[in-house]
Amino acid sequence: GENENLAQLKRTREIEQKKASDPLYKAFKELPIPPTEKLQELMPRLQAADAFGIAKHKAAVEGIKWDKDFGSGYGPIQGGPMPTAQSWDYVKRALDQKIADSFDQYGRSTDYTRIYTGLKSDLLDAIDNHPNPQVAGVWKQARQAYAGPAQISEAERLGRKIFTLDQ
Repeated sequence: GENENLAQLKRTREIEQKKASDPLYKAFKELPIPPTEKLQELMPRLQAADAFGIAKHKAAVEGIKWDKDFGSGYGPIQGGPMPTAQSWDYVKRALDQKIADSFDQYGRSTDYTRIYTGLKSDLLDAIDNHPNPQVAGVWKQARQAYAGPAQISEAERLGRKIFTLDQ
């Protein structure tokens, strides 16, 4: 095919992504997500995958406040704040990292790829179908605004990884 300026394409995608997601960012960042039975049931699996540890580390590096007890239980911790959509997004991104890292040296999926992908799917389903329509609505809108360009970037990254493997 025709040569493309990958740096320009990436920058254009980032601008489009920012334009679509910025209006939702404030609501997403501050929206508390009250516990549901489905989210409660996921907690031990997310802990076992170290999704909270990775999410907490990423948030700390970016300077984002993290409730020290989030991940050890779920709900208001002694009257503390409820985890936000932003907190849960960090947990989802931790699972994205686990999935990306789970492929073998030849780019083939492993059993962990299947397990982490299933866990991520269960997490997204639990929040997408939250009984509070505001939670589900803001969560879905923010993810959809961000998802298109992010999926293209991820496909490029995985493609480069596969095509640069020693065969």
